Amino acid sequence: MANVFLHRGASSMRLAIALTTALFPLAATAQDAAAIDDGSAQMSDMAQMVRAEDVADAEIYTLSESYDEAFWDSGDSFGPMLSDLQSIGEAEDVILDREGRVVGVTVDVGGFLGIGDKDVLLPLADIRLVPEGDDDLVIVTRLSEEELEEQDDLSGVFGDD
Repeated sequence: MANVFLHRGASSMRLAIALTTALFPLAATAQDAAAIDDGSAQMSDMAQMVRAEDVADAEIYTLSESYDEAFWDSGDSFGPMLSDLQSIGEAEDVILDREGRVVGVTVDVGGFLGIGDKDVLLPLADIRLVPEGDDDLVIVTRLSEEELEEQDDLSGVFGDD
């Protein structure tokens, strides 16, 4: 898989673009000087980026009762509140539609020690990427674990379960 980088604290749209790029790399047959310069400018900010594959293993925290729509939409960092949030698992896979747009990530919910759990979709609109420490990335969602458990089971949908 190609290494694609995403700016820490990036919006859902940037996440979608980065993950789409990571999963569907396009081979350029010709580049002009302007395109090469644009790529060089983007590469100079590598310290502020994360690999798209890190999203698939990110710990997921729920805001649950702490959800505030105005704060969710504000773009402010969720980092300071991470210690107060409940972990509900890890992102398993990044899901795209047939046109290559990121739909969300899957997460295992319910069950105990892997028995009775199910894979559900955590929609892109309901997640925010949050840097944790120097190198880690976590996902914060406004959905509760109970809301995720009510969703349809995706196990077997993609032919690999």
